Amino acid sequence: MGLTVGEALQIKPLAGARVLAGSGGLDRVIEYVTVVDAPDAADWLRGGEFVLTTAYSVKDTPEGQVDLIERLIKAGAAGLGIKLRRFIDALSDEALASAERANFPIVELPFEVAWADIITPVLGEVLQRQASVLQRSMDMHTQFIDTVISGGGMGDIAATLSGQIEAPVAIVDARWNVVASVGPPDGLADDIELLSSSDARQARQVSAVEGPWAMAPEMTRTLLEPATPVSSSAAAAAAAAAPAAAVAPHSVIVASIGSDGFRYGRLIVREPDDRPLGNMEAIAIGHAVTTATLEALRLKTAQDVERRYRVNFWDDLMYRRFESPADAVKKAKTFDVDLTRPNIVLTVAPDSINGKNGNGGNALPDPVFVRLQDDITQAVARLSGEVLSGRSIVAFPYRRVVSVIAPWMGDVDDAAGARAEAVSLAETIHSYLKAELAPRTVSIGVGRYHRDPMAVAMSYRESSQAVTLGTMVFGPNRVTHFDDMGAYRIMSRCGDHAELRGFVQDHLGEIISYDEARGTELVPTLEAFLEEGCNAQAAADRLFVHVNTLKYRLSRVERLAGIDLAIAETRFNLGLALRIRRYLKAVSQ
Repeated sequence: MGLTVGEALQIKPLAGARVLAGSGGLDRVIEYVTVVDAPDAADWLRGGEFVLTTAYSVKDTPEGQVDLIERLIKAGAAGLGIKLRRFIDALSDEALASAERANFPIVELPFEVAWADIITPVLGEVLQRQASVLQRSMDMHTQFIDTVISGGGMGDIAATLSGQIEAPVAIVDARWNVVASVGPPDGLADDIELLSSSDARQARQVSAVEGPWAMAPEMTRTLLEPATPVSSSAAAAAAAAAPAAAVAPHSVIVASIGSDGFRYGRLIVREPDDRPLGNMEAIAIGHAVTTATLEALRLKTAQDVERRYRVNFWDDLMYRRFESPADAVKKAKTFDVDLTRPNIVLTVAPDSINGKNGNGGNALPDPVFVRLQDDITQAVARLSGEVLSGRSIVAFPYRRVVSVIAPWMGDVDDAAGARAEAVSLAETIHSYLKAELAPRTVSIGVGRYHRDPMAVAMSYRESSQAVTLGTMVFGPNRVTHFDDMGAYRIMSRCGDHAELRGFVQDHLGEIISYDEARGTELVPTLEAFLEEGCNAQAAADRLFVHVNTLKYRLSRVERLAGIDLAIAETRFNLGLALRIRRYLKAVSQ
């Protein structure tokens, strides 16, 4: 540790010194020793100085004495040593009061002691302690380097730090998932939950007061303690009915792991109850963060290489770039994909965050989207192990989506069973990702079941089309099977939108124009009537209107369009025109 003002007063030349004010700040650390006797010399300080002075520059002005003290405090000086009875006999009461309020030590130095006799031993002790701190820092750094060189990972880094500072340590990723933890089994788990979730703090009546850590301002120190009791009677009753917080006040140090443009997660240290962490512990945490960042970058590099292999394999599978089916089966095994059995492909696409339909991944910058893609891929892997009991579903980042391949383990002739299981799996993945990626959402397309194990590419194209069209037509944040697209699949293959628009105009043009000119709702009424199987009462209930109102509107539709809704062919054409209109509107958005 550095030399404090109080410890400096134990050095022989200062043995006769007397504290005039600011005794509460005797623990301030001295980094330098300097002599100040010019009025503006305080402007040249960098902080941490033990300032020696005769107060010559302010000998005639009590106000100047106060100004000098306040400027030294603002500059971050460790303390002031003053020789009295040379130019002034005493500092003003105002100056001493100012120092006392700020716990800024003012020490009366022995009159007969020369400046050199003070500067040399004090500065020598400062340098000796700094050398000791530097040596200890190097020893800590060497421990971390040895840990990494010997093949240690995040768990070993956390263990090394915990041993150095004798405190519980955890490393979490960017989503607060625990990567490594050393210490009491439940202590840090509770802290991580409280740090990551305001809902958890509210439920357990815990407050979190966060601020820069004095030992290392680039890190944060968060005080977790029972929340202040609320004043209103209703809130107080609710708090009384809630379970006790069961959290004793304690502090947690949090440091970010990562570098420019890359954020891996956080390193968390629980401060021991019986002692605050100090400068050496801050140095150790800094070394741990640096080592963890290097390890995270190493892992990222390895993940990037694996990612390229996975993308290349999936692309080869989609375009059948294998020498033979046997070659495809062999290479697929490398990625835990079984191409000897039928598989169904799901396509996961991020939704737009602005509420518009379509793949939101297209609007994201590449680095951001790659991280999102990896988050989805890793979440699917966790789901496979945690929820699906290790069922072999495998995710591949591909283009602007994530492809998930799921084997069908049932009867190869049971297409209906395979479809039902694939939709159920998609719903499970959708729910899991909703929790993992909140507030972002995803849409999932499900391809058809194909008995041929080599038909994976076809299932992928179907799932991709299902998620693209399904999001455009039905909206985001849902699961859509390829079969659910119905006529929209045919529309998507029609390159001539002019022909589609002409069909809508021929069958709905007069009705649309009437609605636009008069603000009526004939088109929604017609749509509800057809979708309810031409049941007038059901359509009226859906629209919250009287059935007679609905019948009047339908008669107006028949007169405008010159049609008879009793004719089946007419109803078919109108239903198709309404779907084409919905499709064109979705595509245009």
